[in-house]
Amino acid sequence: DKGPTSRHTVEFVKNLTTAFPTKVTGILGNHELELLRDRDARMMPYQRYSSYTHAVVHPGEYHNYLDDVRSLDEKDDIVLDQLYEAVMEVYAFRAHSAVRMVPELPTATTHHQHYGIQYAITDIVDPKHRDLARERLEEYQAAYLNAFRSGTELGDFVEKRPIVHLAENINTLFVHGGVSHDIGIQHFAKGKEGADMLNKVWWEHSHEDKLADFLSREDDLGHVVYELLTYRGNHPGYANWETQGEFDDDESDLDQVCATLHDMLSKMDG
Repeated sequence: DKGPTSRHTVEFVKNLTTAFPTKVTGILGNHELELLRDRDARMMPYQRYSSYTHAVVHPGEYHNYLDDVRSLDEKDDIVLDQLYEAVMEVYAFRAHSAVRMVPELPTATTHHQHYGIQYAITDIVDPKHRDLARERLEEYQAAYLNAFRSGTELGDFVEKRPIVHLAENINTLFVHGGVSHDIGIQHFAKGKEGADMLNKVWWEHSHEDKLADFLSREDDLGHVVYELLTYRGNHPGYANWETQGEFDDDESDLDQVCATLHDMLSKMDG
C-alpha cells in the first residue's frame, strides 16, 4: 500500500523468500492482515480497511491488478485522473474520516453515518465522469481483492507469512508491530515454542472463510495476533497511541518503556 507498486513489492518479497528460504523471512504486517480480512464477503465495501482514503490503496495501484482481467483502455486513464483529483480534494480539506474510497455508499441503510462517513470518493468526481468512475472503481477493487483470495498465488503466500520469527542464532524476535508486556510474558516465556504456537494458530485461521471471525474474538488468540501486528508501545512517545492514536515527540516515557521492555525480556526464553 501507499504507493502504485505494492503488488510488485509483494511479488519481490515472495521471490526473495523462494530463492533464499533460509536467509529471508517475510513476516506479516498489519496492512496485509487488513487486506486479508477485507476479503470477507459479509463486509460492506465502506467497512473495508482498503476503503480508507488516506492512501491505504494508492489509486494507481488498481491498474496493476487488471492484468489478470483485461487490458487497460482510455477510460481507465480518465478514471485514474479523476480519482487522483478527488483524493487531493480529500487531503486538501482533511476529510479523511468523511470519505471512503468506494463506488458509492449504500442507500438502504444509514449505518455508515454512525462512523462519520458522508461521501463516496466518486461523489467528488466530475459529474460527467461519475457513472464511469463508479463502474470502473467497483471493477478495480474486485480485481484487487480477487488477487489475494485463498487459493491464489498471492493469497496463499500472504496467508502463510509468519506473525513472528524468532532468530535464535542472534536472540532476536522479529514482529511487525510490537510485544506488550503481558503478551510477552504469557506467550513467549518458552521462546520458540510460543512463537511456533502463535504462527500455527494463525495459519489455521488465515483462510478468508475463517479470518474475520478469528480476529473478532477478543478473548481468543485472534486478539493476540492482531496486537502483535499493531502494538506500538515498545517505542518511546507512544503512550497515547492505543487510546488516542497520538504520538508524543518529547519521548518523556523513555525510562518507563525501557524498564518495561527489560522486565519483559528477562522473562522471555531465547
